[in-house]
Amino acid sequence: MMRLTRLWKTFFFILALILIFFVIAFNYESQSMIGFDQKIGDWVRGWASDPMTAIFILITLFGNTNTYVILMIVLGGYLIIRLRRVRETLVLLINLIGIWQLNELLKRLFERSRPALEHLIEAKGYSFPSGHAMVSVAFYGMVVFLFWTCFWKTPRSLRSVGALAAWLVLMIGLSRIYLGVHYPSDIIAGYVLGGAWLILCIAAYRYAARAK
Repeated sequence: MMRLTRLWKTFFFILALILIFFVIAFNYESQSMIGFDQKIGDWVRGWASDPMTAIFILITLFGNTNTYVILMIVLGGYLIIRLRRVRETLVLLINLIGIWQLNELLKRLFERSRPALEHLIEAKGYSFPSGHAMVSVAFYGMVVFLFWTCFWKTPRSLRSVGALAAWLVLMIGLSRIYLGVHYPSDIIAGYVLGGAWLILCIAAYRYAARAK
């Protein structure tokens, strides 16, 4: 009974995140959302300075495809070769590939153009939802989960690693706004859907582990 209750709670939480995503998706052209994007965007870009630009250009690299590929190879290799954790490597890989594909599908579905601002870095494709936001939540969140599963399981270690990952994810999202390549609503939508995908992957991993 307890397991079934947890399953339903997980299901409804994922559903709630998906609903939030679609509320944003079908309202980003509304006056209230346009005003929100303008206000938050102006505030973030108001931090502009040469040192801040250099910092955000560096931070946004942690959300680039090449970075994820390198991290996947390094972490996956360590999990398989050193820890013999094949299942964990597979869930990390499925998590990454799945969120990439989902983001590409949604970008083509909504076809939102990027902000008509000066782009401080090159950015291709559509704007909504932010791939950097979606993938960072899903991938770095899964890394934290696997860190807790495979290494230290103390609350203190989990809080430390979780706080570092949360800070990185937040800064990646802010970097996309600061650099002029995304609206704030792109970032929030990416966060909530990336979170839904992360929870789904963790739930599937736990189900597979219990069924073994």
